[in-house]
Amino acid sequence: MLALHAKAAILFERASSLQLQYNPSEYLRPILFRSYSRRCLLSVRKDMNLADATRFQQTFNNLNNAINNIAPILPSVTGPNLSRETIRRLLVVHTLCRVASILLHGTFEDQDRASNTQILTAAESVVMLLHSVNLRDFPFIDPIMGVSTHYHP
Repeated sequence: MLALHAKAAILFERASSLQLQYNPSEYLRPILFRSYSRRCLLSVRKDMNLADATRFQQTFNNLNNAINNIAPILPSVTGPNLSRETIRRLLVVHTLCRVASILLHGTFEDQDRASNTQILTAAESVVMLLHSVNLRDFPFIDPIMGVSTHYHP
C-alpha cells in the first residue's frame, strides 16, 4: 500500500510541476504534437524552443500514460475486510491519481475536447469515490487532500 501511495504522490508532483512549465497566455508559435490518441495544438511559452516543446510533449505523454495505467488497477476502497487505515490510504491514492490527471490535462482544457473530457471523467471519479465511503468514519484523512482538491485552471 505504501508503494501505491508513493507512486500516486510522484504522479501528482510531476503533473503539478509540468503544469507550471506551460503558460497558455504567452504564445510564441503553435506546434502540432501527438497527444495520447490524436493531434493537439500546443502553444509554447516564449522561452521554450523546439527542443523544450518536444521534451514537454514527451513528458506529457509519458505522464498521461503512467496515470492511465495505474488508475484502473488500484484496489477498490469498498473491498471486503478492509481496515479503516487501508480505506483512508486508498482514498488518498485514488484521489492523487485522478487529480494528477486533472492537473495534467488542465493545461489544454480550453484547446482540446479530449483533455476536457479527461478532466471531467477524473473529477466524477473522485466524487463517486468519496460517495462510496462514509467520510464520517474519517475525522482525518491526509493533509494532501486539501491541496489536491483545490484546483485552479
